[in-house]
Amino acid sequence: MSIRRWLFGALMALLCFGTAAPCAFAAEETLTVSFADVGEADCILLQCGGTNVLLDAAEAISAPQVLAFLKSRGVTSLDAVFLSHFDQDHVGGMAAVLRSFPVEAVYTSYLPAGKSSREIDAFYMALESAGLTATVIEEETALSIGGVDYTVYPPQDRTLEAKDSNNASLLLYGTYGESRFLLPGDAEKKEIRELLGYGLSCELLKLPHHGRREGNTDKLLDALQPDFAVICASDYDEKTLAALDKRGIETYLTADGPVTAVSDGRGWSVTQSCDFPSNRTQKGTVTSFCYSPFFSCA
Repeated sequence: MSIRRWLFGALMALLCFGTAAPCAFAAEETLTVSFADVGEADCILLQCGGTNVLLDAAEAISAPQVLAFLKSRGVTSLDAVFLSHFDQDHVGGMAAVLRSFPVEAVYTSYLPAGKSSREIDAFYMALESAGLTATVIEEETALSIGGVDYTVYPPQDRTLEAKDSNNASLLLYGTYGESRFLLPGDAEKKEIRELLGYGLSCELLKLPHHGRREGNTDKLLDALQPDFAVICASDYDEKTLAALDKRGIETYLTADGPVTAVSDGRGWSVTQSCDFPSNRTQKGTVTSFCYSPFFSCA
């Protein structure tokens, strides 16, 4: 890649992703789903109709990145915060978020027996300081926020213990016009089996549990039939990657930079701001997993 091309790409990425104002395409008539580059962790922002919804907040060490990510997209308050489950790579930065932004409502899964950490304690302390009480989603719940219709599916098994906390994830399904998306936390084989029973389909999918392969991953992809997949991770599972490639699913890895999906209610446009250098080591024959409107990472 030439220096001139790199500089142009970097300038455009900064204009779109590194300023205090959101991109021009984040207008009120569109839904914007932004996936932060925070390593092996989740931090996802949904914006529509002037509203801001946050799903998870990465690890505690990434809290400054999470806050910068939100501010760069024009966030000054949050209409809703969802915590998919209580693992540190999802709850870690949540206390900092609650201390930094006014929040209207907080929704969580249940806390499995024996699950505890400093990050969880900090989350509940921040909730109390903000005068908030989290709503624990115990049954299928419908919410409408900013023109987006959300359905939240809680884990069916209410007896999970700490070692199986990934399967206690909230599954967040959304529709905006004809566009559909699914954000399933860290669901593993057991909860993916539950998910398959809901009869869902979507164009945009965040791969469960950072894209790690499960015994029913193929069934999930065949049932949902997504056009786009996002993996929130610092690397990829080669078997998962092969399954995605086999089905022609356009795939993005957040380690290569923040991913932004925009819908006008009829279809999706997905772009990525590339990181330089890449946060991950290239493996096998894959030379690039970065789809940018400005340049190639290759």
